[in-house]
Amino acid sequence: MPSLQDNVAATVEGVSVAMCTYNGEAYLPQQLVSIAEQSIPPSELVVCDDGSTDSTIELLQRFASCVPFPVRIVQNSKNLGSTGNFEQAIRLCRHEFIALCDQDDIWHANKLEVQVALLAARPDCGGVFSDGELLNPAGDRESRTLWQSFWFDSREQKLFRSGHALDLLLRGNVATGMTMMFRSSLRDRLLPIPQSWIHDYWLAFMLCIHSTLAACPEKLVVYRLHASQSIGAPESFKEKAHRIRTRGLGDYFRRAKLKSQADYSRSARALEDLDRYLADLHQPTMAELRAAVKTKAEFCRFVATALETQPPPRFSAIVARAKLYGRYTNLPLRGMLRDLFV
Repeated sequence: MPSLQDNVAATVEGVSVAMCTYNGEAYLPQQLVSIAEQSIPPSELVVCDDGSTDSTIELLQRFASCVPFPVRIVQNSKNLGSTGNFEQAIRLCRHEFIALCDQDDIWHANKLEVQVALLAARPDCGGVFSDGELLNPAGDRESRTLWQSFWFDSREQKLFRSGHALDLLLRGNVATGMTMMFRSSLRDRLLPIPQSWIHDYWLAFMLCIHSTLAACPEKLVVYRLHASQSIGAPESFKEKAHRIRTRGLGDYFRRAKLKSQADYSRSARALEDLDRYLADLHQPTMAELRAAVKTKAEFCRFVATALETQPPPRFSAIVARAKLYGRYTNLPLRGMLRDLFV
């Protein structure tokens, strides 16, 4: 009887891995090894480097010389940033499926095989993302998973799969880029990516708007937590407690307030860009989504401004928006209490 690996290999044209690098020498070798050890090897690895000054390029060239699949290395003449660099890498991919890849994580050996099999079995599905393990800065596996760190529990997963994916994405992103694979045939609908957006969050939204995004509960990756990553999983309670012990409660609240203001302002700008995109589609079916996007953008603008005032004056205004916290944030009670008291 043919194996899953044989069936998958026989039904697809190939997989392009789109990787972005920037001064990644510390963790890149482990990620490259995990790509080389895939049960279904990629048809190509496309690497866009954003101006590394360490040994990243040498590591990639050495890797390219000893693997059986093509490795294309593009060195940017100017820094594009994470979003722009991933857009470039996606555009350069040549095969049926595109798997996104960060420089500092580790893939399980069956990552590509499982995701290709899922997409091959579901022609209606445009993309897939998965759960993963977490590796802390000390090199130890955490008890919580990647999805648990985003509070993407069984109830949320059921809602995501039952037609409410866009409602959940309006609360926050649950589709981490390095777990994602999607069909290259959708590329023109997924790109370009506005600079106000993180690439994976935009791709998740576009896949849900133009196709279907599947949530695969298998842990197919090891997501590395470290200080130099641009976007990471939310801090655990243990990490927060350590920061308070080492830096003091006043410093914790000050930093929390500044981060919240920046996050709300950034979210408002991103949502305004999304609303302009939806308006340009000229699709009556987008009217309800546009209304929700506008409401959340206004909510984010309000909270960013309210955080500039001291706690007592902002209490009544924030409490009056409790329902919006419930609709547009993960863990609404915690988020509202944070915004009341930081």
